Amino acid sequence: MCIVICLAGCSPAVRHSFLSTIFDGVPDLDTAQVIVAIDTSQIVSSELLASNANVLSSKPEFVVHPPFLEKKCANCHDQNKMGAFTQSQPGLCFQCHDNIEQKHEFSHGPAAGGFCTSCHSPHKAELENLLVRSEQQLCLDCHNSGIISNNEIHKDIGETNCTACHDPHSSNNQFMLREGTCAKCHEVFNESSSHVHGPVEAGLCTSCHGGHTSESENLLVSASEQICFNCHDMIEVDKNNIHTTVKDSNCTECHSPHSTNNQFMLLEGVCTKCHEDYDESYSYIHGAVALQNVEGHESKLDNKSCFTCHKSELIYSIEPHDRYKDTECSRCHNVH
Repeated sequence: MCIVICLAGCSPAVRHSFLSTIFDGVPDLDTAQVIVAIDTSQIVSSELLASNANVLSSKPEFVVHPPFLEKKCANCHDQNKMGAFTQSQPGLCFQCHDNIEQKHEFSHGPAAGGFCTSCHSPHKAELENLLVRSEQQLCLDCHNSGIISNNEIHKDIGETNCTACHDPHSSNNQFMLREGTCAKCHEVFNESSSHVHGPVEAGLCTSCHGGHTSESENLLVSASEQICFNCHDMIEVDKNNIHTTVKDSNCTECHSPHSTNNQFMLLEGVCTKCHEDYDESYSYIHGAVALQNVEGHESKLDNKSCFTCHKSELIYSIEPHDRYKDTECSRCHNVH
């Protein structure tokens, strides 16, 4: 019994040497190992062994952070301080990556606050961009899923990643919207009209529209005329003699907030809301009227208005115009 106990604590080589000295027919050590392997394979099915071999041989593919891959640990860690960061985030990350605070007007809170590793693994990850979780799951760690799903715009979002529309780091647009996001669903106005409203041309959709929810129609951030006066001077607008009669109207009753083929962003047919429809009344229509070119209405109609389109030198070179240089064109010509 004592011998058995002693042998139990020995290595296979020592145990084999002791047993070979006392007993005959003890198999060689290598032969014994082979027999064990053969016996095991006979007990376990070949299909199970094959499946286990596949599992053991298949390793998950990782996206690896270049400094970690190149073993440049000292780029981020201070070896003299037990591996502590050489500096705090986001400055640490900005050694290699763009400084988002200098890149765009708006910055995402976690990125600006230096919480880069809340979303990204600093070493390796199974997901693209070293994300620690899938994009939607990652966003919903902070953002309320109930509020997002109740949003009219998000109702059909399905499995679409948030970053399809929102930049996770920084943007020049409110709500971190990517450039051209609105055009994914809405008309591209600068491709369909000759006159485009400045904010629309500049892609500043969220200057007027709430990206998600609003109590106003068309997701406006406030009443339409209030939005207009954020940029347009109300005093200057009221100086225009046409505007004095429409003070209680919304600007968008006459002007398109996005784009149009008419000057001053006028909607099609806007003049006939108050004036006679000359297209239906006469055989000959003044080109400016047909095109709704109302540049002359910026001030009192006079010859200067006519010469916006017609060349004065050419007009006065034709008989009998040369004798009526001080006469208003409208004395002989109907302006409509």
